[in-house]
Amino acid sequence: MQGCNRNHSRSSQITTSGGQSALPTRVLDIYDDVIRLYVSRGGHSKYAALSHCWGLNPPLRTLKSNFDSHLEGIGMETLPKTFQQAVQVERELSLRYIWIDSLCIIQGDSSDWEREAVIMGGVYEGVEVTISATGSTKAHDGCFITRVRMPDAVPLRINYKGRAIRIHAALRPESALTDLQKNPLAHRAWITQE
Repeated sequence: MQGCNRNHSRSSQITTSGGQSALPTRVLDIYDDVIRLYVSRGGHSKYAALSHCWGLNPPLRTLKSNFDSHLEGIGMETLPKTFQQAVQVERELSLRYIWIDSLCIIQGDSSDWEREAVIMGGVYEGVEVTISATGSTKAHDGCFITRVRMPDAVPLRINYKGRAIRIHAALRPESALTDLQKNPLAHRAWITQE
């Protein structure tokens, strides 16, 4: 990440002179062993965001009924696998805050959702890094999936004019962009902002 920050200009600079972005309304503070929902009150810091698919069964969410308890702490073991792995990545990157939609927007509160939906593009613009769970169809799948590795070339024996000959057939590799477009995350409407 240091190399990226040093060698690439950002297309959209919304950081302060200290190199820290305005935090979203709420983020998860992952500094301690206990993860806490943190109300930023206009604070500035580097943070990450998680881009993921919820799936049919909603992941752990912040609701009006559990808002205060999420301020006190959220046990790592209660988080779905995708969230746990995103927190682990975040800690490896030495970032303190992460924004995850289902936990940082009060679900079921239409006024909060309307306020936060308007600024969601800015949330993703201000991140230090977006962790994208591209291959997961639900929050319980995890960020890291095992890819099926296709062989570079497959040896084949064919019969040609009465003679058995050996050839190698290779699959035409698809571009990385095409591969990304086939992932479950690419089918979410919000992905254009994320």
